[in-house]
Amino acid sequence: MPAIRKTRGDVYIDLSALGEGYGADRVAADLDARGAADYMVAVAGTIRAKGLNAKGRPWAIAIEEPLPDRRAVHRIVPVSNRAISTSGDYRNVFEKDGKRYSHEIDPATGVPIERNLGSATVVGERATVVDGLATAFMVLGELRGPALATSEGLAAYFIVRDREELRGVASPAFEEYLARTTHDVGREAQ
Repeated sequence: MPAIRKTRGDVYIDLSALGEGYGADRVAADLDARGAADYMVAVAGTIRAKGLNAKGRPWAIAIEEPLPDRRAVHRIVPVSNRAISTSGDYRNVFEKDGKRYSHEIDPATGVPIERNLGSATVVGERATVVDGLATAFMVLGELRGPALATSEGLAAYFIVRDREELRGVASPAFEEYLARTTHDVGREAQ
């Protein structure tokens, strides 16, 4: 049986970046085993959706604007037979002496990240995977995150703070996903 053994007592693996996704995948597996054809499972910022909603359309999932003081929709993403996860710096955050501190920790420095990236959203097959990727993209930031998503062909959408404005940045795979999903919905409506 494969195993990992640690040789130092001060070393540990923290899987909290995957917890929401793992939970969503487990609930989805249970629903699949029970024969559910249509469902949407949400565990915090991670969602698994199968089939269609009550109106016969893909589930409409909102990507929020990364604003700590209010909730506003930035864009809607149709999701069917996929998982979607958003990680951001706008819910678990605090200010001290005029400086914002995020719950996202940069493993290179061990301190909260300081980026202009407000959120990262990833669409894929497994919630555990997209949950981890969204967190990783937040740590990578507004330049390296989109570059990695593009080079790896991952469907990802980033909201970048550009002074007082919010700017959306979509990977080519995300744009392809939206085009394909919109085309499929239009074809079904005919």
